[in-house]
Amino acid sequence: MKLITLIAFFVFTINTQLYAAVQSEMRSILKSYIQIIPYTSPDKKLDDKKLLKYLGELKESFKNTKHELYMKSPSFKSNITFINSNILHITKGVKLKHYGYAREQVKHLVSNCISCHAQLPSKKYDVITHKYADIIKDNIKTNYERGLFAYFLRDYEKAVEYLKKDISKLKDSYAQEERASQVLKIYTMSLKDFSKAKNFVEGLRSEKNNHIDKDLLSKWIKDLNEWSKVPNQKLKQKKISKLIKKYLTPIESSMQLGNQFSFQVIFYSMHGILSNYLLENPKTTLKTEILYWFGLLENTSPSIYSLGDLYLVDCIKMSPKSKYAKKCYDSYSKSITFGFSGSAGTHIPADIQLELDELQKLIEK
Repeated sequence: MKLITLIAFFVFTINTQLYAAVQSEMRSILKSYIQIIPYTSPDKKLDDKKLLKYLGELKESFKNTKHELYMKSPSFKSNITFINSNILHITKGVKLKHYGYAREQVKHLVSNCISCHAQLPSKKYDVITHKYADIIKDNIKTNYERGLFAYFLRDYEKAVEYLKKDISKLKDSYAQEERASQVLKIYTMSLKDFSKAKNFVEGLRSEKNNHIDKDLLSKWIKDLNEWSKVPNQKLKQKKISKLIKKYLTPIESSMQLGNQFSFQVIFYSMHGILSNYLLENPKTTLKTEILYWFGLLENTSPSIYSLGDLYLVDCIKMSPKSKYAKKCYDSYSKSITFGFSGSAGTHIPADIQLELDELQKLIEK
């Protein structure tokens, strides 16, 4: 009996110590993550030594994690690999003063964290705001940051509430369009509520402090009315191909040029349809094509976060001999080349160029 008691005590002690270690590590990861979130906003300058410090701490926290087997499971491994790649790209971008590119990579990094957390049961989130209340209080200051964190916690209604408050205080038309597009994404993709999306846009038209072009708002409303009638589940491959040909192929060249606010409802609606199709048909022959469109859709939209580059790299690695692998590589390469171009020319850091070269070799083998 004494032996059983001793073993039980020993197991309990080890489990308690392991739990405490995991909690400490997750606290460290969350703290670094929350400190990085504000840098997704154009209001936050990237020539800030603190950002590099937070990135270093985040990388070290992942490296030191004791629940390594969990983090290396198939569903998480690619995300962790890509997060480390994001950290490298952000660091290089900041050091070379290519801040636009660095900010996009910050969005990619934060998106990867969300992607991982989206794989966990929703009930896991109920305790986060209580367990880490001090970290949240010390680092989440503005309505925009509160909206981003609520989105991370998958509290979409609360995210919309904070982002709407932020829109009303902005005086720049582009900034308002960007925030409004982010709210539009939550309504159409996360909440799948086109009625609320339409009410939101109509409300913007009557706002005194609204600086968004009225013609753009009218187009959003028109598109919302159209897409609210399009079924987005249980679609056959033939129907998916027709939708791509009708709505995405004609604007493909425009999507390569950057943010296209006028197409946002099309982007979000098609993204939702393609996501549902891929979930329902994981072995579809359209997979690499869909990953290509995901990459363009994410990188073109002024989203809260973006996984565009992750989709493009996955597309290349999944089927390197397909015609879409070449298109994915071209899009990904253009993104990096543009990011490291300036008045003095293009200077892609050696380690990032090595990544590109390795991807190109996959296609050319």
